Amino acid sequence: MRLKLFRPKFWNQKKPSLLSIILLLITGLYIFLFHFKKIITKEKKFKIKTICIGNIYLGGTGKTPLTIKIAEVLDKQGIKSVIIKKYRKEHNDEIKLINKYFKQFLYLDTRVQSLNRAILENYKVAVLDDGLQDFSFKKDIKIICFNSNSGLGNRMQIPSGPLRQSMQSIKDANFIVINGNRNLELENNLKKLEVREEQIFYSKYEITNIGNFKRKEFLVFSGIGNNESFFNLLKENEIKFLKKLSYPDHYEYSKTDIEQIKKIAVLKRLEILTTEKDYLRIKEDLRNNINFVSINLKIDDQDNFFNSIKKIYEKC
Repeated sequence: MRLKLFRPKFWNQKKPSLLSIILLLITGLYIFLFHFKKIITKEKKFKIKTICIGNIYLGGTGKTPLTIKIAEVLDKQGIKSVIIKKYRKEHNDEIKLINKYFKQFLYLDTRVQSLNRAILENYKVAVLDDGLQDFSFKKDIKIICFNSNSGLGNRMQIPSGPLRQSMQSIKDANFIVINGNRNLELENNLKKLEVREEQIFYSKYEITNIGNFKRKEFLVFSGIGNNESFFNLLKENEIKFLKKLSYPDHYEYSKTDIEQIKKIAVLKRLEILTTEKDYLRIKEDLRNNINFVSINLKIDDQDNFFNSIKKIYEKC
């Protein structure tokens, strides 16, 4: 049996819980080590322009689809772009997903190695999927992603809360992209941190193969950063599911896992539906009778968003 580690529920409580307070000693150590690493790491400026898409809320903020979207748009504008991601074996699903939609992609052991390779290959812009907490390179444009439902969580840092670094770091961002419906409370909290209204943009997922799922009933499962966001997306698009199964982010499905999912689906007479990231994590010989949702990321006021990026890009 595989160990399943889910994001703690107390992370999203509006007020710190007793457990958050108990963990403060470890949180203090985490903060100390984080700042120590920042102090001893030498930041390098590269000739290539860098756009870093990251998060301070751990997981489930939509940064990978946004990375792909930005790289696609820039490339169509004639700006030779490459996506960079630090290689981690447990993130093979994201690597496969990016490779599927954008072929100009480097994922070496360090971001610095990939940036050097990108310069040799004459790329003009590097769009980095994650890396805000990597202090080894200068970021020309910083974009921080949030999920509308999760927001800032309990506003505490790991492990007392979901934040990878302090809320004060938000002040350094050029743009904030919130995935989901408008969240006025989150906006107000961001403005208290000196974020201007014109820096805040919203994004939403559009299901591109929705016609395949109408008038059917499904068992749905996912192991992404925010499983509820996937289930809510299906509800919003009136895709009917009678059973849902949640797994941890980047969960590696075993043969037993998939066989159990299929067994439940047969017993309940349901078809099976998951995310594309989850589908890519399943071994090919086990993918039969499993459908996945294809999505396109839509950015509200997209022209203004990319014009704003271009203005900063031209000044760098």
